[in-house]
Amino acid sequence: PWLIVHVYGEGFMPAGNALRWVLPGLVAYAAEVALTNFIILQLGRPLAMVWVQSGAAIVCAALTFATASHFGIAAAAASTSLTKLVVTVILIFMFVRGTGISVQRLLLIQREDVRHYTNVLEGMLRTLKLRSA
Repeated sequence: PWLIVHVYGEGFMPAGNALRWVLPGLVAYAAEVALTNFIILQLGRPLAMVWVQSGAAIVCAALTFATASHFGIAAAAASTSLTKLVVTVILIFMFVRGTGISVQRLLLIQREDVRHYTNVLEGMLRTLKLRSA
């Protein structure tokens, strides 16, 4: 918040509080995009996504409408975050159900994941060394 005030001025001070509320939703949204693409393209369920996203939009609008007069911009940010988190949880369960992969396997880093990304990083470094030579 202090940076927002410093850059944009005192009139934007409420945006700092809203930013705190919206950040969890932004993190959830990062996962939501990948999960949505997988569910639409790999599982072939585009209509399910229409229903999930439509329901989320209605819930977000209702929550914002119900709380904005009391909490202002922070209500919209919190409502957005909450609905993004709920949508991401729904998509995780759709992914798990459609693939048979466990929630733990999906969300927790496994030993083989570390090996894979170590190999990818080593390959990238080798490529950079070859280009600089």
